[in-house]
Amino acid sequence: DQKGDGSAWLGGRYRLIRIGRSTFELAPIVRLGVPTSGAGAPARLEAAVAVGGVIGRFTWLANLGERARLSDDRGASGAPPVQGFLLAGATVDATDWLRAHALIDAHFLHLDAGGNKGAAGFGAGLELGRTLYGGASVRVTPTTPDGEGAFAAQLSFGVRQVGP
Repeated sequence: DQKGDGSAWLGGRYRLIRIGRSTFELAPIVRLGVPTSGAGAPARLEAAVAVGGVIGRFTWLANLGERARLSDDRGASGAPPVQGFLLAGATVDATDWLRAHALIDAHFLHLDAGGNKGAAGFGAGLELGRTLYGGASVRVTPTTPDGEGAFAAQLSFGVRQVGP
C-alpha cells in the first residue's frame, strides 16, 4: 500500500536581489500545498530562499527551506509534520540547443512517531531545443521513505523566454 503525495503546489517567488545580468540572484519563495484527493497530505506551507546565478553557459541554483503541515493527520498521509530541505543544481549549455542539468537534494524529516530521518537524491537530464524544448530526466533516491521506489523518470516540454 504505497502512499502518494496527492497535492497541488501553488506559490511564488520574488527576486529581491539581482546583480548584473544575473551573476547572482536571491529570491524568497512561499508555496502552499493543497490536497487534491482524500488520501492526500493535509495542506502544507513551505518557505524557502533561492540563490543562483549565471556564468557564461553555466547556471547554478540552491534552495534552502522548510515545509510544515498545517493540520495534524497523525502521519496517515506519510507527510511529516516538519521537513527541512536543501537543493543544489546546475545546468550547462553544451550548444545553443542542448542543455544538461543535475540536482542533488537532502531532506531532514521530523516524524510523527518522534525522531528524525534523512532522505537524499540525485537527478540528471538533458533538454533539446531553443525557444520550444523537450527534455528527459532520471532521478535516483537511495534513501527513499518506506514504500517508495528508488528510481523515477520525467519527460518535460516547455517554452523558454528568449533573453535580451
